[in-house]
Amino acid sequence: MVMNRGVQLIQKPASPHTGIGRYVAELERGLADRAVESVRIPLRNPMPRFVISAARRAGYDLEAFFGSYPLRSQARAGYLTHLTSQTLGALLLTQRLPRPVVVTVHDILPYLLRKNPSLSVYQTSAQRLMDVFAMRGLKRADRLITDSHYTKSTLIDTFDIREDRITVVHLGVDSQRFRPAAVPAAFRARHNVPNDRPYVLFVGSEDPRKNLGLLFEAFARVRQDVPDAMLLKVGAAAFDVQRRANLRLCADLGIAGAVRFFDDVPEDQLPTFYRLASVLAFPSLYEGFGFPVLEALASGTPVVAADASSIPELVGGAATLVDGTSVDAFAAALVETLRSEAGDAQARVSQAATFSWSRTIDCTLAAYANAEASYDAKRSAGNSTRAAFSQRADR
Repeated sequence: MVMNRGVQLIQKPASPHTGIGRYVAELERGLADRAVESVRIPLRNPMPRFVISAARRAGYDLEAFFGSYPLRSQARAGYLTHLTSQTLGALLLTQRLPRPVVVTVHDILPYLLRKNPSLSVYQTSAQRLMDVFAMRGLKRADRLITDSHYTKSTLIDTFDIREDRITVVHLGVDSQRFRPAAVPAAFRARHNVPNDRPYVLFVGSEDPRKNLGLLFEAFARVRQDVPDAMLLKVGAAAFDVQRRANLRLCADLGIAGAVRFFDDVPEDQLPTFYRLASVLAFPSLYEGFGFPVLEALASGTPVVAADASSIPELVGGAATLVDGTSVDAFAAALVETLRSEAGDAQARVSQAATFSWSRTIDCTLAAYANAEASYDAKRSAGNSTRAAFSQRADR
């Protein structure tokens, strides 16, 4: 794909191990492999240091806030501008960015769930206001990229954005990292996960939409049929209140001793957790993409997931999908999976292999080219119109 411009990637500050951090890193690598110039553009924090320090003492992290909802960036002229996550759409209302502008929308779930008290993730009214602001900015992009058809449909239904302005580009899974392999004895000893019992694995945060409460209830029922089963929860909670609530629920259900929390798992150890698991449980009701599902499939691990949001388009027929609101259905599917043979691991690996980062880059380049062509055509039409008016005026 021939690009007429280089690409400037604007990213909110994030660890390279987060989904968005990984996405930007893969974009940079893929563009370099295809000899497309790319530069990463920093954001500008509009607040003086003393204001940031004072706010931090008061319990407010303004750097994180304006990292997610920026008002200014150091964007350069002459580049295609790629805003790599949806909240950066705020820039389209506060700054005249070099065109064309492409925005990747991973999901709009905070906005969609804003009126649901049990699922809303806004911590302050300012965060709620700025998210609405960012969502309005999306309409000004020359092209939107979404991680899934599910997210594309939410954009169309919620903001009435034309379908032909949105390109679905699925993300990828690293099949070199996530693949079937033996679990080293040293790993089992280090984490105290012997191979004499079945393990149910969950990977992710403790955001309410992840539906962990249902998983804990379902697991309590699983233990009635499979008494030696253990639940491994990998991933830190965003807020202490979430962890405290989950610990209380586990205690109330009588499964506290059978649930283990692993918060800070190094990236190089995550694939081994998938390999040792008997099944990945993924009850999340709202996902823009869902990396853990694909990573488990790539590792050959069976998956039981909620039949909701983007998950069906990722798993094809390689996972068990159930009603994510039914404790009975989820528990029954987990028990059946734990009691059965592992099934066709190769089918799971093959399904995950259809989601490659190479394909992600190729499809992204096609979206860039589309945005360039559309923008250049509009600019050419505008120049022609101005020239025609000028000729009439001269007469």
